[in-house]
Amino acid sequence: DLCALRVRDVRDVTAVAGVLRAAVASKQHGYEDVLAPLIADACVRVTPKGDPRGFSVDNVRVVKMVGGGVGDAKLVQGMVLGRAPEGAVRRVTNAVVAVFANGIDVARTETKGTVLIKNADELLAFSKGEESQVGALIDAIAAAGVTCVVSGGAIGELAKHYLERHGIMICKVQSKFELRRLCRALGATPLVRLGAPTPEELGRCRAVSAEFIGGKLVTAFRQDGDADRARICTLVLRGSTGSILDDVERAVDDAVNNYKALIRDPRFVPGAGATELELARRLGTLAESETGLVQYAMQRYAEAFEVVPATLGETCGMDATQLIADLYTAHAADAATPVDEDKKDDDDDDVEPVPNVNPAAAMGVDVDACAIGNAAEMSIWDNLASKANAIRLATDAAVTILKVDQIIMARRAGGPKMPAQGARDSS
Repeated sequence: DLCALRVRDVRDVTAVAGVLRAAVASKQHGYEDVLAPLIADACVRVTPKGDPRGFSVDNVRVVKMVGGGVGDAKLVQGMVLGRAPEGAVRRVTNAVVAVFANGIDVARTETKGTVLIKNADELLAFSKGEESQVGALIDAIAAAGVTCVVSGGAIGELAKHYLERHGIMICKVQSKFELRRLCRALGATPLVRLGAPTPEELGRCRAVSAEFIGGKLVTAFRQDGDADRARICTLVLRGSTGSILDDVERAVDDAVNNYKALIRDPRFVPGAGATELELARRLGTLAESETGLVQYAMQRYAEAFEVVPATLGETCGMDATQLIADLYTAHAADAATPVDEDKKDDDDDDVEPVPNVNPAAAMGVDVDACAIGNAAEMSIWDNLASKANAIRLATDAAVTILKVDQIIMARRAGGPKMPAQGARDSS
């Protein structure tokens, strides 16, 4: 009965951003109002239309660019590669993309061979044979309607020449994992053979272009305005140093995983240590009705929940003992009061307050004001399923340790200890 919030629509960006703020603020305090809406928008865009439980955290990608500030982050509907295109073509709209898992170059024989050329005519004929082979290959690719080629390996100079003659954009992806994600974003099939692709193997992209982000030229595969093709979204993060960007990336990862947990269970409890202290208060009250050793065990178990608000208070410079006392007073102040249905916010229909919840149970630690505050008013929410699982696993670990009644001695490996050697002579 500690559940105080339920998200009705997991595709409502405003409602989702409100419950993701706490996950972002835990690592990037002060930037949650900037990053939370971007992360929520990215998650909603890549959520399957049918069953939202098919959401994958791998579909929200992150590209880190040194320079600027955290507030300069932006969302790209599509995928961003951290390198520039290989050729001279810099932009293609309504691109038809062919993805080759291997390089685009002349086929090499498995064994070494020697070609004996006696005169200039034979040399010209040899080079023309190679050129005609590559030219025929590129002509077949262009005839299939391809306007952009992505290669997972090296691209020969001769192949680049013929591709640019046809106005085909050339991109290179060195990571096979990035190549798979790009294929998923474009709806393409990676080809292991060189040749003209079939229509089913081609991918589609609204625009492929080279863009400057933070002074670095990158390649952006955009699917803007095409919700049916929005299989992957990329968050372009900015920061002055690499360590800041790493912290922001971890905050994004936490928020995306919170969205996945939200899809499984949309119920939330107040954060900021409010739920833990309310559990400690209720367990302490229940322990008073018990007798014998069970009472002492329940009291110690209740006191263990006080660690969370006490740690939050110590982190922001508060007296932990006084903080815990103030929180107990605030939580015990009011009895359960039903929520007035007429006072609900009609503008936010996708966030449903749960009635018959004690308002005092939401009192937690306000680290900005260094005082106690209402976690619901500060929009600090924790997922109910995640918190319940964390408490259950921690309890199981503690019980397992208490069940161990044997003392395990550490011994030297390798058998018995070697006998002491006598004193050695001077020689």
